[in-house]
Amino acid sequence: MPYLGNTAGNRFVASKAATQFSGDGSTTAFTLDHAVGSDEDILVSVDGVIQEPSVAYAVSNGTTLTFTGAPSNNSGNNIFVYYLFRTVATVDHPSTSSLQATDATFTGAVTANAGVNIDNITIDGTEIDLSSGDLTIDVAGDIILDADGGDVNFQDGGTVYGFMAKSSDNLLVGNAISDGDVLIRGNDGGSNITALSFDMSDGGAATLNNGLTLTDGNVVLASGHGIDFGATSDSAGGGSMTSELLDDYEEGTFTPGLIDSGGGLGANLTTAVGQYTKVGNLVTFSLRINGDARTSTGNQVYITNLPFTFSPATSTNRIQFRVSGINLGLDSGFYRLNGQLANTDTSLTILMQGTSLDNFRGHDLTPSYEIYVHGSYFTS
Repeated sequence: MPYLGNTAGNRFVASKAATQFSGDGSTTAFTLDHAVGSDEDILVSVDGVIQEPSVAYAVSNGTTLTFTGAPSNNSGNNIFVYYLFRTVATVDHPSTSSLQATDATFTGAVTANAGVNIDNITIDGTEIDLSSGDLTIDVAGDIILDADGGDVNFQDGGTVYGFMAKSSDNLLVGNAISDGDVLIRGNDGGSNITALSFDMSDGGAATLNNGLTLTDGNVVLASGHGIDFGATSDSAGGGSMTSELLDDYEEGTFTPGLIDSGGGLGANLTTAVGQYTKVGNLVTFSLRINGDARTSTGNQVYITNLPFTFSPATSTNRIQFRVSGINLGLDSGFYRLNGQLANTDTSLTILMQGTSLDNFRGHDLTPSYEIYVHGSYFTS
């Protein structure tokens, strides 16, 4: 707006004020009522004599007035401090309709209905409180939370319900509510779904919404644990379910042996190979044995070194496997060979099958014989 005279200033200042002290002849330091920026911001009089700044006195920390020599102890107030012009804040001319403060202290509330633009903000207190509504932090770059204590807590009504924390080199994300679970949710075509939930009770499980896909690596189960098929139907017939836990899977090889009851045959083998797959307590195996010589005795022949011990449901159970091969001489009246496995055994007893069963003996083998066996049995 138009004005007469000199250009209007763009600052407002504190009114003049004075502080009085009484000297005692020994005290040199006094506390000012107002903070000042330099020795020249005050006018000091002692016993009516104006003191020279930075020579007779100095101001430190804004409010501590220290004399070079202790003022006298004249009766009454003999020290007068006058505060000269002090800049509190600068303001633009009224036409800009804005306030710009280089340094200002507000002891009461500051209301800015149209918002406040601040380059940097420092909060000496511990809280930012909103009486109502939401708090929106909208930045052009990133939002960085730097917590030297290592914890970021989420509260509702003053109660912590979740947290993120640094533990050594690990990031902890947790639910602070007793027995509260942790859910990971998303939006699928407008429908909210819980993709993954963690049961945080002791021994709780992680539950996936629909399947698990691994693009690399393996699922590793701790020893003694497995896959529980308890959600599937039990036997619909006369069977009695004893377990729905698949706790083992194994693949491997083994070296079968061939001996007779007299200890022969083993040194004459040219090939002895076997492989197996174990799923739960069911072992499936295949083996091959080749040999060039045979025993001249009539001792019983056994295939040894099966990968696991046979453990049937009852101790009297036995299981038989078809034994095939080349150059396996059969006595008259017998048409095939069986391998019989008894309880707790890892050896097959080779039997000749005809109208009856008879032991297969070493003298029935001919040179360059081959033996093949494939089958499955239960182990513990």
